[in-house]
Amino acid sequence: MLDEITIQGYKSIQNMDAFKLMKLNVLIGENGAGKSNFISFLKTLNSLMLGQFNINGSENFVARSALFRGSDTSDKIAFSSQFGKIGYCFDIVPSSDELFFFENESICCNLGSSHDDWRRLGNSMCGKLMLPKKATDNGPDFDSIRILFDAISSWQFYHFYGSNSSLMKGPHAAESCKHLKGDGSNLGSVLLAMKDNEESRRYYKEIVDSVQLVMPSFADFILAPDSENHGTTVSINWRTNCSDCPMQQDDFSDGMLRFICLAAVFLQPDPPEMIIVDEPELGLSVKAIDILSEMIISASKKTQIIIATQFSRLISHFSCEDLVVVKKMMGASSFERLKEKDFSVWLEDYSLGELWEKNIIQGVAKNE
Repeated sequence: MLDEITIQGYKSIQNMDAFKLMKLNVLIGENGAGKSNFISFLKTLNSLMLGQFNINGSENFVARSALFRGSDTSDKIAFSSQFGKIGYCFDIVPSSDELFFFENESICCNLGSSHDDWRRLGNSMCGKLMLPKKATDNGPDFDSIRILFDAISSWQFYHFYGSNSSLMKGPHAAESCKHLKGDGSNLGSVLLAMKDNEESRRYYKEIVDSVQLVMPSFADFILAPDSENHGTTVSINWRTNCSDCPMQQDDFSDGMLRFICLAAVFLQPDPPEMIIVDEPELGLSVKAIDILSEMIISASKKTQIIIATQFSRLISHFSCEDLVVVKKMMGASSFERLKEKDFSVWLEDYSLGELWEKNIIQGVAKNE
């Protein structure tokens, strides 16, 4: 689990210093406060581990936009982290031609002990980290390096919005699927794999039960490889409890499809080390929001979760300690976890969502 993180000099994050993360972390803040910048850094780290990203081949990494207030103000992006007793850090430094390289990439295998020595993994001029390569070398500190690599590379990121609803509807490629893709484009295959596997079938049933709570007329999915495509695709057909006539994926509303995707994420049998979801409330009904919050809280007992939202109905379901207020002042984002003692009097009469709406919980972006 990612217990602590420091990010300095990245986009609007000037100095996020040794911030403690919990099992459940709900980022709340107005548009532009910096929630998405935090998520994008985690996404970049995940992509670097998977070998899917080179910082010198991305529009996100040019000095004028990746560095806090540009290269005139910030000379590097500094990152450090703690995973239990394992520490990991590096700096991203711009060169004179606006390319980037990694410096001081290091690991510590015994943080908090009297011998918490950091070992340098090296510097990299090619826009890629050293740790993924070290994770296959079986060299010094291999066990700790492999733990870090497996954890970070397993993180899953989701943002279900209107423009990818057609991808969620399918049909989807019939492939072996353990986890839902970030755009929901393998939803049918994931559901079918759960249903066909004896060990995961009960999780499939939980998804069906959740959908029924939101949409009482829903009975079950009809999932099978499509014969007209020679079994290479899976469509999400379904039936109601009042008719044997099969319904098609187009008969689901976009909001219902998003909810099904979220249920597949939070009710999956073997979750990754971290699940990150940006704006999970988009397009959902009030009832769906209530069911979603229960799924999030339950899933956080099995894995680490980061949610970004500003929707009061969803916020009301969490505790103060779950909430991290993101604010922007003078162009810099700050992150502060709420303490229940600061709101105990207010909470006698109001929910956290109501306090957010009344601006008692301060998260409004300031004019710059």
